[in-house]
Amino acid sequence: MNKLTCALAVALMTVLTTSTAQADTADDNFVRDAQKVGVSGAPADLITNGRAVCSALDSGNTPDTVRDALVTQLHLQRNTAGLFIAEAAADYCPQHGNLKFQTGS
Repeated sequence: MNKLTCALAVALMTVLTTSTAQADTADDNFVRDAQKVGVSGAPADLITNGRAVCSALDSGNTPDTVRDALVTQLHLQRNTAGLFIAEAAADYCPQHGNLKFQTGS
């Protein structure tokens, strides 16, 4: 392996390790935050649902629509679902951090 190939391999491993560490930190933070607002469940399920919230918002769904889906699908109270969405946005999709609900949580 020449020096350039070796340097590229080390750089790639550093990027992959950093990305994994950042994902783990975001996931850990989200699980903790979701539990703080009263949403319980297996960490993997919380993470999946948190990331799904961001996907739904990225797809153009309103916070109200996403909240109503969480109420229906996860049987959360409206207020708790709103808090779950806010935590997902804070940890996974900060571009949606300034959410405005049209109807009360």
